[in-house]
Amino acid sequence: MNTPEMLRPTEVRHLLGCSIERLTYAANAGIFTSFRTLGNARRYYKSEIDNHIEHARAMQITPNEYLTQRLGIKERKAHTSPGEASNA
Repeated sequence: MNTPEMLRPTEVRHLLGCSIERLTYAANAGIFTSFRTLGNARRYYKSEIDNHIEHARAMQITPNEYLTQRLGIKERKAHTSPGEASNA
């Protein structure tokens, strides 16, 4: 019996370029399947993460941008104060 390869949250975070909080939110939203080990540690299926990365590459965006789209999150614009505006 082949057991699927599993990843820790920190490994997935590095692959996707997102925060642990966003990763957990995605799992709770059903985007990624996660489960708990006997020690109550969360794990993710590597095949799902690889599939997500491949879809992002096909769309020519980062895995984090693709995750943001799938979650329906609108990214906040960087705030610039009046003194930081360029005078071009």
